[in-house]
Amino acid sequence: MTGVVPEIVPPVAAVAPPPATGAGTTPAPAQTGGHATLLSASAGLVGLLSYACTLVMAHLLAPAEYTAFAGAAALVGTAGVASAALVPLPLAHVVRAHPAGSAARRDALTFATAVSVLVGLAAGVVLGAVVAGFAAAATALAAGLSAWALFAIAPVWGRLQGESRFARYALLTVAEVAVRLGVSVGAVLLGAGAAGAVGAFAAGAVVVLLAAGRSRGARAGGARDALAASHAANDALAPHDTGLARLRRILGDRARWAETGGVAAVQLVLSTLAAADVVVVANVAESRVGVVAAAGYQAVATLAKAPVYVAVGTALVSFPVLRALPRRGAEEARDRALREALTTFVRLAVPAAAVVATVPPVIVGLVLPAAYTPSLALLPPLALAGLGLGATTVLATLLLAVGARRSLAVALVLATVALAAGIAAGLADGAPGLATGTAAGALGGALLLTVLGVRHHPRTGRAGAGLVAWVVRGLLWAAVAVGLLGVTRPLLPLWLLAVVVLGVGVVGLPVITGRLRAAVDPKGELRPAPGGMHVLHLAFEDPKMPGSGGGAKRTAEIDRRLAAAGHHVTAVTQTFPGARDRTEFFGDGVLRWVHVGVGRGGNRLTRLLGYVAGLPFVVRGVEADVVIEDFFAPISSLSVPRFSPAPTVGIVQWLNAREKSRQYKLPLHWIERFGVRSHRRLIGMSQGVADALLATNPRAEVAVIGNGVDPQAFRERRRGPGTDVVFVGRLEIAQKGLDLLVDAWARVAGRIGGRLVLAGTGPDEAALRERAERHGVGDSVVFAGWVSGEDKYDLVANARLAVVPSRFETFGIVAAEALACGTAVVAYDIPCLREVVRSEAGVLVPYLGDHAADVTALATALRAVACCEGLREAAAERGPALAAVHDWDALARTQECVLRAAAGLPPAPVVDEIPDPEEGPVTTRFPRPDLVPRPAEEPT
Repeated sequence: MTGVVPEIVPPVAAVAPPPATGAGTTPAPAQTGGHATLLSASAGLVGLLSYACTLVMAHLLAPAEYTAFAGAAALVGTAGVASAALVPLPLAHVVRAHPAGSAARRDALTFATAVSVLVGLAAGVVLGAVVAGFAAAATALAAGLSAWALFAIAPVWGRLQGESRFARYALLTVAEVAVRLGVSVGAVLLGAGAAGAVGAFAAGAVVVLLAAGRSRGARAGGARDALAASHAANDALAPHDTGLARLRRILGDRARWAETGGVAAVQLVLSTLAAADVVVVANVAESRVGVVAAAGYQAVATLAKAPVYVAVGTALVSFPVLRALPRRGAEEARDRALREALTTFVRLAVPAAAVVATVPPVIVGLVLPAAYTPSLALLPPLALAGLGLGATTVLATLLLAVGARRSLAVALVLATVALAAGIAAGLADGAPGLATGTAAGALGGALLLTVLGVRHHPRTGRAGAGLVAWVVRGLLWAAVAVGLLGVTRPLLPLWLLAVVVLGVGVVGLPVITGRLRAAVDPKGELRPAPGGMHVLHLAFEDPKMPGSGGGAKRTAEIDRRLAAAGHHVTAVTQTFPGARDRTEFFGDGVLRWVHVGVGRGGNRLTRLLGYVAGLPFVVRGVEADVVIEDFFAPISSLSVPRFSPAPTVGIVQWLNAREKSRQYKLPLHWIERFGVRSHRRLIGMSQGVADALLATNPRAEVAVIGNGVDPQAFRERRRGPGTDVVFVGRLEIAQKGLDLLVDAWARVAGRIGGRLVLAGTGPDEAALRERAERHGVGDSVVFAGWVSGEDKYDLVANARLAVVPSRFETFGIVAAEALACGTAVVAYDIPCLREVVRSEAGVLVPYLGDHAADVTALATALRAVACCEGLREAAAERGPALAAVHDWDALARTQECVLRAAAGLPPAPVVDEIPDPEEGPVTTRFPRPDLVPRPAEEPT
């Protein structure tokens, strides 16, 4: 790709019907964006190498020689496009549809070989003759040989496309152009001039053939197998009969030519449009533009047409996906694939054009010969031309893929006329006029393709709605990218930083998080049985993560019951060391746990940042009936309804961002307020939380659905004498108030005896250990580590009392569990705990926010309850009854009603009524509380 025109070699692959055993597979629509990004990135790297070669040639060749080189290279690239459309398509088709060793695959290899040799020879002769019209004979001969070489390697691309081996495909394209760069520079330095630079195309092709030839058997490159068929009869891929009769039969198969002829013609037109201005300027360099001006024009043209590379990468992946879909009955899948392709192109091509249009002259001036620096003024119009040509390429390819041949033919004719008219009109004003005319013609052609193909593009509700959204998104992207780069352009460091930000935003994050969507919905078909919903739950914490809190417990209990009711639930949580995605099966329902983040999530900050960065891509990329956003510390909400395409319900455990703001010295409460106001449907864990939500967002619909208590907590246990004071939860000072507890314990430990057992893990464990030692109670404060299940309930049941010293809390699940175990509770009198802890089984301590006063009040309460045997006995007797109101089944039923209403679905059939103790137990449509996933649970 040494020329100054983006070479579209090779283009899209053909797709056959569903593959047989051993054949390749068609990428799922959900993977289009990821593969397109990979190929666009590799194409961008190819473009950079090509531009590097262009700059070197601009320095090494005289203006006249350089103009001849650029024109010839552009024509060779066009020949490469024709070969890539005509040769790999039948081969890729058969590779996908037929196993290795089949007669059909052998015939395809023979066809590819014959076309490569015969048609490539004819193309080389014709192209050489055209180049001879404006360049020396040696350059024309080199162009002809290079054109034939590109035809020779076309079967390699067909084989890689057929097997969807896009990573190897990308690697080979980069290797090819790297070799071209080295050979062209060496040839020119040795005195070969423009002929040597153009001949480097052939050298790059040889490297591709050698690389393909290193693989044997089923993984060998298509071209190597085909060319060596007569010498490798034992190779399953090689044809076993190579007679002339068989060759005539294969070449006479009209179906093969009919399949590829139209595609080849379209690709040939598109590549001609991309090369038109460069070839024209080479032909009129002396008479209309001037040799130096023409050379300068060509020197900046490759950089300006970067969007065409993006279009090629998008089309390369999208075309097979669309061709594999049936004409009827797959409208939704086709719209999804089209939308993904268009979105990918806009996301990548628009910023690329913005970078080209705003690049500071000092950057290009460092490498461009001084004689060509006036051509830098051509970059903005040429960037627009590249954007128009890229849009034309991707739109035409998508129309071809969906079978809109008539609309495509008319649109391409009109696009060709528009570009020709623009070039002709612009030539009167020299190189600047040519750039402006090319831009006007290219954008006009793209607009014509858009208008004529509107009924074939993705739509949402009415025809064209999806396309309009695509155009609007492109304009917004352009405004953002050009605005950011334009403002920073005067200061080179700021401009470079802006480019990095755009690069990370439009390429880096999608590549990383593109895998998230495949993990959340690996086949693009997470659809429940009729009557069920697909619930996407942004759950923040996995209950299997060490240190996870009551919110994670609630997620597991509710979501498992929703799955057992026939729904498909995808719980997305932050990653952590040892995290594994897993699937739990409950009858017809599924609960899938997926972890979002970058790397292993080794610390709290990286876990949080990875989760926050990944969620928007997950929400936008996964189709769901309803989305649940769990609020999380320290910002509460990401305002998911503002970017979620599905109805969203927020689950609010707490609203304490103001306390976090004081802790972190950041205005986090502003983010919380913005997030709460973005929601229209909310679930509060307590009436206090619900009141706070309505105070912030009076328009919201708020339901109060609290937490439940694990049935294991209610089981009768052998109780000991009970001398310990127990805390269970995350070891965190700011929220959990453990500094208050340790200070209070230091005051009463010598009077009541026993131990203070802190059961849990968390970020402040070391600080709490140091605090206990400083107070002289290190020996009586026990750090028990993380406990769960029966061990946790045995610990609480055998305690003298349980203490919940939280400054603010979400619900108070630990307090409810302690009551279920029959253990008295001491807690601060805060809204959430006030609804759980009753005077019959515990004590609420006034919380003033004054450290000394709060420590004194807590110490007094600890001593009083520890010494009050009557209260402890009352808690053992009445605590379980007080906690029984927190039933997971009832909570799950209520939450399901809220979710169905949000999704616009009718209420679920009523299977049971409120149980009547006189009539015995009733059947519930949810699993019993002690249900666990069936043994089929398996990691994914």
